[in-house]
Amino acid sequence: MTLLIFFIAILNLYLGYALAVRLGSSVPRAELIAVAAVPPESVDGGDVAAGNEDDAADADVVDAAEVKESQPPAPHESAPVIPEDWSELLADTMLTDSFVEAAVHVLRLEVGDYRNALVALENRARQMWGHPDRDEMVSIVTALDKLNADWRAKQSDAATHLDANKGNLGPLMYLGDSIETVLIDQGGAIEAATRTLAGLELAGDLAVDYERLLDEFGALLDLAHSLRDMMLEMFMAIARSADKLDEIDDRATIDALTGLANRTGVEVVLHKWVCEDPERERAASAALLDIDAMGAINRRIGADPADHLLGELGQVIEGLTRQNRGYDVTARFAGQRYFVFFGDTGPRGAVHAVERMRQTLEASKVTGGDDELSLTVSAGVVEFTAAETTDDLIRRLLAALRSAKEQGGNQTFVDEGNGAELVTPPKLALPGRTIDLGG
Repeated sequence: MTLLIFFIAILNLYLGYALAVRLGSSVPRAELIAVAAVPPESVDGGDVAAGNEDDAADADVVDAAEVKESQPPAPHESAPVIPEDWSELLADTMLTDSFVEAAVHVLRLEVGDYRNALVALENRARQMWGHPDRDEMVSIVTALDKLNADWRAKQSDAATHLDANKGNLGPLMYLGDSIETVLIDQGGAIEAATRTLAGLELAGDLAVDYERLLDEFGALLDLAHSLRDMMLEMFMAIARSADKLDEIDDRATIDALTGLANRTGVEVVLHKWVCEDPERERAASAALLDIDAMGAINRRIGADPADHLLGELGQVIEGLTRQNRGYDVTARFAGQRYFVFFGDTGPRGAVHAVERMRQTLEASKVTGGDDELSLTVSAGVVEFTAAETTDDLIRRLLAALRSAKEQGGNQTFVDEGNGAELVTPPKLALPGRTIDLGG
């Protein structure tokens, strides 16, 4: 259900754009890559009500990129006033230049708070693993119901503010429409989860209800992750449309979990590379690495340990990247995906480096309490050619990664300009790492 909801959201983006073109709109369109189709860090993301056990982290990678041609700004009567409660939230954060940008920042902050509260409740639930307690489950369900109601109210307020100011959003009106659509769709999904929670009997065989409760935590976390990543993409789209990539606050380019660059940081690195080599004479390649079956891992160990694992994996991947090279950059792209940019390196050199990473992680083990997990990684590698934009690069990376996932995972595909092809891996016999999650 989660994937269906966001497919509908993306479809709405396309329909809205088509209508704007048909009417001869003069709105400048930022380039927007929607990542909502694959919820990173997901736990058994499927139909919220049915508790589908399909692993959302292994679902098809959808690279829905909408590249829109810039045009002169459309005139508008007056700038909308940012709501007072938004201004308070943004007081200690980055400055914003538009109402839509303020909405994006506010939703990023609020969905982060909502996710943190979800994780805290999930941790309480996981303390009952193997011995569910009825009173504690009732308490958790009650708290979760209130949390969801509060979050839906905040989403509704944001949608109302955007709708009320729709006529004054100027060149970013289409982004305001997109946010409003996503919030409405997310509200419906949260309502479905709330109905499922209300249907828990919490009597008799508590083990069944306990499993359903954990499933709903997973579905709700999927929604939070998707909204978080979509807001990051929209922030980047705004920065592109206003030619502000050189002005982005450094705080907006760092992933808090890993300390690596984030998706915005990736865009800044690529922008800088292109600006410093306008003739595109230098070789460059990039890679996306995706932890296989992350949904199953999440479901097994919980969101907090999974976050710890993602942080540790980021450090391992960065440690396997060449150091003291100005343009070899490791980033957390989204969820369980990591991006590596290889400056002054052709695709074959990048493939060798990625295979070192993939085979090192395959030989590694994850320990925590009585658990021991194994890891595998899928990867896509592409050459950044002189004729393509950064969006072209990302689309090809996603396509190469999708090929690796569709062919069973734990492998690398490379695209040197003629489509993605399977890499025959060299046997490197690399030592693995031990990642201790504690507990």
